[in-house]
Amino acid sequence: MSEAFDPAWEAIYQNGHNQNYPWDSVITFYFQYRSLFGAAPRVLEVGCGTGSNIRALAGEGAVVTGVDGSVTAITDAKKRFEQAGVNGDLLVKDFTQISYPPDSFDMAIDRGSIYCCSREDARKAVQLIADSMVKGGVFFMQMYSKKHSHYTSAKNGLDEENIEPLIVAGGCGTFYSEEELRSLFSDEWEFVEFDEVVKTSLFDQFVHSAFNVVAKKK
Repeated sequence: MSEAFDPAWEAIYQNGHNQNYPWDSVITFYFQYRSLFGAAPRVLEVGCGTGSNIRALAGEGAVVTGVDGSVTAITDAKKRFEQAGVNGDLLVKDFTQISYPPDSFDMAIDRGSIYCCSREDARKAVQLIADSMVKGGVFFMQMYSKKHSHYTSAKNGLDEENIEPLIVAGGCGTFYSEEELRSLFSDEWEFVEFDEVVKTSLFDQFVHSAFNVVAKKK
């Protein structure tokens, strides 16, 4: 396993972390674009965790593949797939080490996982996803921005060189400006959607800020 997978996440999953329900942003992406690929789109999720996103998509007819560096998360995901009566290819693998033939996938998903590694590893992961996708395939990425409270509260006046990645929520995270996020994508990609969503809690003024990106392989 390369150093891109933060072992803190194995400990987090061993301590009972799981996700029962899919993220609404993933479901919206899937239903918005699935008609481009027929009745059974082939979907890859990197950093799939316990598989809530792709388990839901499998139930909608997708052919799904999920990779995660956590043995505990993938073991849990397989049990949940079996209980739901759906199929999927679930693998313990660092997403900076994936290797699939060209044209393997129509759609790909990263719901806040690639942010857990360095920019160098993030760029590598995005390129490996591109290498595995069909021409015209679409990739949804959610990446946390520098307006997020975890970033603004953790940096404490340190300069950029000393705060990347930050230690947040039990593991490491790298936050992005729009320019930095765009730089992860090679010329093989065309941006279809690029939105920054900023929400502030009325209770404690916590700011949740993330980019929702959909990119199409040219």
